[in-house]
Amino acid sequence: HTHTNTHTHTQSHIHIQNHIHTHKQTLKHTHTHTGGQANVRLCTHIETNRKLACKFYDLRYMSMKSKSDYLKFMKRLDAEIKIMRQCDHENIVKFERAITMKDTICLLMEYLDGEELFDVIANGGAMKEENAIPIVRQMVSALAYLHDERSIMHRDIKPENIMLVERDGKRVVKLIDFGYGKLVSKSMAQTQVGTREYQAPEVNPINRAYGSGDTYSYAADVFSLGAVVYAMLSGTLCSFCLSSHFC
Repeated sequence: HTHTNTHTHTQSHIHIQNHIHTHKQTLKHTHTHTGGQANVRLCTHIETNRKLACKFYDLRYMSMKSKSDYLKFMKRLDAEIKIMRQCDHENIVKFERAITMKDTICLLMEYLDGEELFDVIANGGAMKEENAIPIVRQMVSALAYLHDERSIMHRDIKPENIMLVERDGKRVVKLIDFGYGKLVSKSMAQTQVGTREYQAPEVNPINRAYGSGDTYSYAADVFSLGAVVYAMLSGTLCSFCLSSHFC
């Protein structure tokens, strides 16, 4: 079980029924990093009418896996919750709470009515520098906060995990999905995770002096952001990230 200080199963079920209405609309489908699936749905708090995003993890799927895989999944989910609870920055999605039910863990977070940076690039092609600069500045601010103030690595910086929302006539960046997040204060990162197209060379054990036993740190996030900036300005993926010679 994760140590999330959430309600008991019965209390959580009552809380959902009485205070949260889950719409059938699916906002986004994401895959957990161990093979299971998490549905993210639009929810409304009945008393306040406030919209929330609700990320559901179906534990039945993972329970059919090996015990070691199940424990890895729960450990990573526990880390994701702990990391999101620590974050309070205007360019990072805000976490509300975790709720456990019989076969489900639900993460309630800020609802973002916007679009992924990936869609902006895929639909509009290369961005003009004057349009890209405000986005990059906000991403740098988010990473500086994570690294310098919270000792957290995101480890999966990519356009799909960068949401753009309109707030007071301005385009605001929101970094999402901390499923690969790592508290560096506890130990250095070793696991090869992330998305290949934006992955720093040192994340791949092949490029480390001591293989998978060697470590990497915050610079990997900065490299990934650089790869995102390349995609923004060129409208294409970084060829050097896909080359085995470099990565």
